[in-house]
Amino acid sequence: MKRKIVSVLLCVLLLASLLPVSAFADTTASGTCGDNLTWTLDGDGTLTISGTGEMASYSFGSDGRTTAPWGKYYSLIKSVVVNDSVTSIGRSAFSGCSSLTSVTIPDSVTSIGWHAFYNCSKLMDSAFTGTEEAWNSISKGTDAFPSFSRMHYNCPSLDGHYIAMERKEPSCTSTGYIKYSCACGYEFTELLPENHDYVFIKSVATTCKYVGYDEYK
Repeated sequence: MKRKIVSVLLCVLLLASLLPVSAFADTTASGTCGDNLTWTLDGDGTLTISGTGEMASYSFGSDGRTTAPWGKYYSLIKSVVVNDSVTSIGRSAFSGCSSLTSVTIPDSVTSIGWHAFYNCSKLMDSAFTGTEEAWNSISKGTDAFPSFSRMHYNCPSLDGHYIAMERKEPSCTSTGYIKYSCACGYEFTELLPENHDYVFIKSVATTCKYVGYDEYK
């Protein structure tokens, strides 16, 4: 009997090992966030909102973190993609998602809740497929985004949106940089740390009294 049980377990483990890794890794978590909306967080940290209609509204606690169902994964969320046909973003929906760096919002969104992206500190860029006027009409007075965040209008995606315009290689005495710009008029500079090129000088062998070493300059 024990041999049969062990054999069955080995077969199960073998079948599991044959399944593609993506079957386990593609979706980290998922659920609902409105009457006709669903959310999915994948292994790359992209949270996607899909469906039709309004998103539910949420709040945040003393830690500034959203009470939305994805709140427990706040540190894993790197980007948010709201699909077309979603008509609103709920209050405090993404508050405290400190690892969030980019957001894409369709022009089907006609309202955005108070502090929707409150305390999202690496969130520098967001894309809105509609016009600046349309965005101002739905976001005015909501304090939805951090004051330093850049909104790109008439922009379907931030992927490949910035183009490297100028580059200076770092040396062992000074930092380098890459200057980026986009069609929306935004610019930013990425600093490159000093790059030390060490040269071998000499090697001292270990003796019974002293530890050896290699010297570089």
